[in-house]
Amino acid sequence: MDYTHAGIVVGPRVVEAHATGDGSALGNPHSGVFAYDLARRVRTYDGTVYLARLRARPNAPGDIERVAAEFERAPYDARHASWVVGACTLGLPLKRRPGAVFCSELVVKILQRVGIVGSNVRASCTRPDQLLDLGVFGPPERITG
Repeated sequence: MDYTHAGIVVGPRVVEAHATGDGSALGNPHSGVFAYDLARRVRTYDGTVYLARLRARPNAPGDIERVAAEFERAPYDARHASWVVGACTLGLPLKRRPGAVFCSELVVKILQRVGIVGSNVRASCTRPDQLLDLGVFGPPERITG
Protein backbone atom coordinates (compact mmCIF):
# COMPACT_ATOMS: atom_id res chain seq x y z
CA MET A 1 0.00 0.00 0.00
CA ASP A 2 1.28 3.48 -0.85
CA TYR A 3 0.48 5.95 1.92
CA THR A 4 1.18 9.61 1.17
CA HIS A 5 0.24 11.40 4.40
CA ALA A 6 0.13 10.56 8.10
CA GLY A 7 -1.18 12.00 11.34
CA ILE A 8 -1.69 10.77 14.87
CA VAL A 9 -5.10 10.48 16.51
CA VAL A 10 -5.26 11.90 20.01
CA GLY A 11 -8.72 11.45 21.50
CA PRO A 12 -11.26 13.08 19.17
CA ARG A 13 -8.56 15.03 17.29
CA VAL A 14 -5.98 14.27 14.65
CA VAL A 15 -2.59 15.99 14.91
CA GLU A 16 -0.80 16.36 11.60
CA ALA A 17 1.89 18.35 9.87
CA HIS A 18 0.92 19.71 6.49
CA ALA A 19 1.89 22.16 3.79
CA THR A 20 0.31 25.57 3.28
CA GLY A 21 -3.28 25.27 2.15
CA ASP A 22 -3.75 21.59 3.09
CA GLY A 23 -5.80 22.58 6.12
CA SER A 24 -7.74 25.41 4.50
CA ALA A 25 -10.95 23.33 4.34
CA LEU A 26 -10.69 23.26 8.15
CA GLY A 27 -10.05 26.97 8.50
CA ASN A 28 -6.25 26.87 8.60
CA PRO A 29 -4.47 28.30 5.55
CA HIS A 30 -1.03 28.06 7.20
CA SER A 31 1.52 25.26 7.15
CA GLY A 32 2.75 23.45 10.21
CA VAL A 33 1.51 21.08 12.89
CA PHE A 34 -2.14 21.51 13.85
CA ALA A 35 -4.84 19.51 15.60
CA TYR A 36 -8.26 19.12 14.00
CA ASP A 37 -11.51 17.43 14.88
CA LEU A 38 -10.97 13.91 13.55
CA ALA A 39 -14.46 13.40 12.12
CA ARG A 40 -14.36 16.73 10.30
CA ARG A 41 -10.85 16.11 8.97
CA VAL A 42 -11.84 12.68 7.64
CA ARG A 43 -14.85 14.20 5.85
CA THR A 44 -12.71 16.88 4.19
CA TYR A 45 -9.73 14.69 3.26
CA ASP A 46 -9.35 14.22 -0.49
CA GLY A 47 -8.47 10.54 -0.69
CA THR A 48 -8.78 7.26 1.13
CA VAL A 49 -8.29 7.33 4.89
CA TYR A 50 -6.93 4.39 6.87
CA LEU A 51 -6.62 4.01 10.62
CA ALA A 52 -3.91 1.83 12.18
CA ARG A 53 -4.24 1.43 15.93
CA LEU A 54 -1.23 1.39 18.23
CA ARG A 55 -0.50 -2.01 19.75
CA ALA A 56 1.88 -0.58 22.36
CA ARG A 57 1.19 1.81 25.22
CA PRO A 58 3.15 4.93 26.22
CA ASN A 59 5.28 5.06 29.36
CA ALA A 60 2.55 6.90 31.28
CA PRO A 61 -1.14 7.73 30.68
CA GLY A 62 -1.56 11.04 28.89
CA ASP A 63 1.97 11.03 27.45
CA ILE A 64 0.87 10.99 23.79
CA GLU A 65 -1.55 13.87 24.36
CA ARG A 66 1.10 15.94 26.18
CA VAL A 67 3.85 15.36 23.61
CA ALA A 68 1.54 15.91 20.63
CA ALA A 69 0.49 19.26 22.15
CA GLU A 70 4.16 20.26 22.43
CA PHE A 71 4.52 19.87 18.66
CA GLU A 72 1.45 21.96 17.76
CA ARG A 73 2.38 24.95 15.61
CA ALA A 74 5.82 23.52 14.77
CA PRO A 75 6.77 24.47 11.19
CA TYR A 76 6.22 22.06 8.32
CA ASP A 77 9.26 20.92 6.35
CA ALA A 78 8.17 21.48 2.74
CA ARG A 79 11.59 20.36 1.48
CA HIS A 80 11.27 16.94 3.11
CA ALA A 81 11.19 15.03 -0.19
CA SER A 82 14.63 16.34 -1.09
CA TRP A 83 15.80 15.75 2.50
CA VAL A 84 14.88 12.07 2.30
CA VAL A 85 16.47 11.60 -1.12
CA GLY A 86 19.57 13.67 -0.39
CA ALA A 87 20.40 13.07 3.25
CA CYS A 88 18.76 9.73 3.97
CA THR A 89 19.29 7.86 0.72
CA LEU A 90 22.51 9.40 -0.58
CA GLY A 91 24.04 10.54 2.72
CA LEU A 92 24.37 14.17 1.64
CA PRO A 93 24.22 16.92 4.28
CA LEU A 94 21.19 19.20 3.99
CA LYS A 95 20.23 22.07 6.25
CA ARG A 96 16.74 22.04 7.71
CA ARG A 97 14.74 24.76 9.37
CA PRO A 98 15.07 24.26 13.15
CA GLY A 99 12.08 22.44 14.62
CA ALA A 100 10.50 21.73 11.21
CA VAL A 101 8.85 18.34 10.79
CA PHE A 102 7.28 16.26 8.06
CA CYS A 103 4.03 14.34 8.69
CA SER A 104 5.51 10.87 9.25
CA GLU A 105 8.50 12.32 11.07
CA LEU A 106 6.06 13.93 13.53
CA VAL A 107 4.41 10.57 14.23
CA VAL A 108 7.76 8.86 14.86
CA LYS A 109 9.06 11.67 17.09
CA ILE A 110 5.93 11.58 19.25
CA LEU A 111 6.13 7.79 19.57
CA GLN A 112 9.84 7.99 20.42
CA ARG A 113 9.26 10.56 23.15
CA VAL A 114 6.63 8.36 24.82
CA GLY A 115 8.79 5.21 24.69
CA ILE A 116 6.94 3.26 21.97
CA VAL A 117 9.53 3.58 19.18
CA GLY A 118 13.25 3.26 19.84
CA SER A 119 15.82 5.98 19.27
CA ASN A 120 17.48 3.78 16.64
CA VAL A 121 14.72 4.77 14.16
CA ARG A 122 15.67 7.83 12.11
CA ALA A 123 12.47 9.86 12.40
CA SER A 124 13.52 12.34 9.73
CA CYS A 125 14.06 9.50 7.25
CA THR A 126 10.72 7.76 7.84
CA ARG A 127 8.20 8.20 5.04
CA PRO A 128 4.42 7.73 5.53
CA ASP A 129 4.54 4.42 3.66
CA GLN A 130 7.14 3.12 6.17
CA LEU A 131 5.22 3.72 9.40
CA LEU A 132 3.64 0.27 9.45
CA ASP A 133 7.16 -1.23 9.23
CA LEU A 134 7.83 0.05 12.77
CA GLY A 135 5.85 -2.92 14.13
CA VAL A 136 3.88 -0.87 16.67
CA PHE A 137 0.62 -0.60 14.71
CA GLY A 138 -2.10 -3.11 14.02
CA PRO A 139 -3.34 -3.69 10.50
CA PRO A 140 -4.69 -0.58 8.75
CA GLU A 141 -8.48 -0.32 8.56
CA ARG A 142 -10.01 1.57 5.64
CA ILE A 143 -12.48 4.14 7.02
CA THR A 144 -13.24 6.23 3.90
CA GLY A 145 -12.76 6.20 0.15
